[in-house]
Parts: sequence; C-alpha cells; structure tokens
Amino acid sequence: MITIIGLGTRAGELSLRAAECLKGAASVLVRAASLASAETLKELGIPFESLDFVYEKSRNFDTLAKNLAAEVRKRAAEGDVVYCVDGGVTEDRAAQLLIKQGGVTVYEGVSKAASAAARAGLFGGYTAVSAYEVAERKLALPLVVYDLDDKLLAGDVKLLLCDRFGDEAPALLLDGEKAERIPLYEADRADRYSPETALVLF
Repeated sequence: MITIIGLGTRAGELSLRAAECLKGAASVLVRAASLASAETLKELGIPFESLDFVYEKSRNFDTLAKNLAAEVRKRAAEGDVVYCVDGGVTEDRAAQLLIKQGGVTVYEGVSKAASAAARAGLFGGYTAVSAYEVAERKLALPLVVYDLDDKLLAGDVKLLLCDRFGDEAPALLLDGEKAERIPLYEADRADRYSPETALVLF
C-alpha cells in the first residue's frame, strides 16, 4: 500500500493523523535529502530514505515525476511505503501520477501556494502554479508561483510573466521568512532561491 503525506511548509503543520501514520511506517521515502520534508522528518525522529538518485537519471521535470512515481510503486510492491512531499500532496507531480493510478491513501498538508498567498494577504481567489509549469498554464492575477528553486528558472519565469503582465508589475518575492516587494523584472535578482521560494503577483 502507498500512503502520500503532505508535510506542509514549516514545523507544526503536520496533521496528527499523518504523524501517527509516520510513526508506524515501515518505509518512509522523500524526494531529496535537501528538501524541507527531510528536515521535518529528522525533527520528528522518523527514519527515511531519500530518492536523490532518481534525480540523476531524470532528463527533465516531467521525466523526474514519472521516475519518482515508478520508484515509489516499485518499493510498494515489496511492502507498505509512505511517500512524503513538501507542502501539499496535490502540488507534487509524482504524487499526482500515483493518485491517478489508484490504490493510494492521502494525508493532505498545507500547500506551498496557500502558505505564500496567506503571507501576501491573498485570502480570496487566486491562480496557483508551479514555476515549472508557468509556460503550460493559463495565467491570471492575482498569481502565486511556487517551486521557484533556481536562479535560471526564476529568469525563465520572469521573462514569461513580464511578457504577460509587464516589467513593472508589482510582486512579492518570498523565501522562508523573508519577504520583499519588487517590480516583476527583479524576480531573478535575489541572492538565493530554494524550494521555499515563491513569487506573488497582484
């Protein structure tokens, strides 16, 4: 059996039911040892295995998702497995593939998009999209772009969004506890980008 758990975006967001599931799990997997999900499990004292090696054999974002889902299915054939993701389950491409295939139990977590939107003061409707999918999606304001984890990716996203909304569009760049109001054309000029980085356009 496969269980997918969304660990949320920061400490304290894991649900009690998900925590109980983790404590009794025989095998716990995370996408990468560098992600916040791994840190959360360390804090809880939950043994886990990282799927870092899957990144090395994946050519792009879509291939990575397929390879991760295949690896989780492979492990599940050997026994029950828990796959942990950052933020919400529905924000993880591999988790989406696993859910479509069926036979999966889900414990949803606080999503990266919802967390960013709340910090930006957006409490009504908004569009949320992964930075890796900006080119594929119809976009409308207000907009939350999460997974902005690389400077080159930030540059690509900036160009696409500037073309759609203009260079001077007001934006908020979020990374961990840091929040900076910027014009959109500065979205790729930060000192650091991480899986916690998000861009909000108003």
